[in-house]
Amino acid sequence: MKQTAYWPSLSFKHFSMLLIIGLLLLLHLSILLSTHFTDWPEMLVYPWFLSKGLMYYRDVVLAYVPGAYYLLYGLYKIFGFSPSALRIIAYIFISFSDLLLFWISFRLFKSKFTSVVILLFFMLWQPIFTGNTIWYETILLPFYLIAFYYCYRFILTGKSKYFFIIGVAFACALLIKQTALLPLLFVIIFLLLLRRNIKALVYGAMILAISVMPLLLVWMYYSSKSVGLGFLYWVFVFPVLLTRADFYYLLAPSLADVALITPAYLPIFFLTVPMWFIWRKKQQKYAMFLIIGWSITLFFTGSSRWGMHRLVPSLAFSALALGYVITLLKNGNVVTRERKKLLSIFLIVLLFGFTRSFAKFIFVREKSHTYFWGDEYRNLGNFVAKEIGNADFFVFGNYDYLYFFFDRKPSILPWTPMFPWNGKVVGVQETIVASLEQTKIPYILYIPYHKNSRFYADYYPEVLGNYIFSKYSKVASLPTDGWLLKRMSYE
Repeated sequence: MKQTAYWPSLSFKHFSMLLIIGLLLLLHLSILLSTHFTDWPEMLVYPWFLSKGLMYYRDVVLAYVPGAYYLLYGLYKIFGFSPSALRIIAYIFISFSDLLLFWISFRLFKSKFTSVVILLFFMLWQPIFTGNTIWYETILLPFYLIAFYYCYRFILTGKSKYFFIIGVAFACALLIKQTALLPLLFVIIFLLLLRRNIKALVYGAMILAISVMPLLLVWMYYSSKSVGLGFLYWVFVFPVLLTRADFYYLLAPSLADVALITPAYLPIFFLTVPMWFIWRKKQQKYAMFLIIGWSITLFFTGSSRWGMHRLVPSLAFSALALGYVITLLKNGNVVTRERKKLLSIFLIVLLFGFTRSFAKFIFVREKSHTYFWGDEYRNLGNFVAKEIGNADFFVFGNYDYLYFFFDRKPSILPWTPMFPWNGKVVGVQETIVASLEQTKIPYILYIPYHKNSRFYADYYPEVLGNYIFSKYSKVASLPTDGWLLKRMSYE
């Protein structure tokens, strides 16, 4: 009598695939643990504010849609609110992106070797892009990969059922950051150019409707809390103001940064011209165009205020582009001897470029980094606890997240990082001054962002600064640049 198997058999093929993926994830984790982790305060403090009962757009100035912070809040409820949990959560998102990238690579190229090379390319370049962190783009990447893959499936099959998944992926992305609108528009335009008929227009409208519907629901939620206008201003109006020169938000890259990351985009450069004429099948050309478009769109999406960590999603698509180069080298029927020489030269240049950038990263960049939750933050917290005990305080300038150290909700609301782009909004400084006058906070920590006491270049929040220095006097120097101020006794 044949015995029934209660557990599905695991073939050697499946086991080897799981082993490869597991080893790659361990390798990536070891790389991340041995390089600098950028511990952005926003990724911990903003979710923590929710645990203190504060509301975005009313009690906390927030220029982003709130989806990332509610997602992080749920994870912090599991792991606890701490800088250590920040790193654990970051590596969960990064590992999930690794798995998706490997799976999509295998689905595209049907090769374990090619998938391994693609993931290795991404893993080795990611720290160089300062991607050893969690930022909005870290959370966005899985949704971008999902949207891309189902666009690719549509190219292969022409089945409209994939549009719903694409729309849901973009709906999630738009709840995390407004800049997801740019890749969404790229995908819609791509589909319109691909089909050029009424159906394509309908499909594009369907993707757009699914994508923006959750934003409408979020606005309705905040409207029910009487914060609807605040949500509309900070999420949609304020980002437009950031393009003004006097807001100091736009930031161009340095030549050193450009030189550092340019080799990572060689697969995109190579795909854009030479490979276009090698592939004969339209579907393959469309797929390559899709990868090129995603990478370029995400590059510009993340580069308005330069920060290489914002370009990590773009890097992932450059890694996918490398898959086509590898496929060409393996396909003797498509590539002539001369073309193989060209491809070999390309790979040598790519390897040389990576070696130079990696050396620059290890021997120069890794020695000059900042810890937001490091010794300086802890020393400052201990100093404040010793000097003023449980007395209330307001942070004017840097380390405005010190409230987390004391697990204390800020008394001066709305909590507003005093960057130029926030301080220049009409009424923001006046609102903080009114709150200071009402509460008469006894202590203020004045910690300028720059040693010359000016926060950004020639910017200084005069309304707030004038009020503070007319009502408070210096008591002691802080263990970082700045002063402990106390409200004058005649008050």
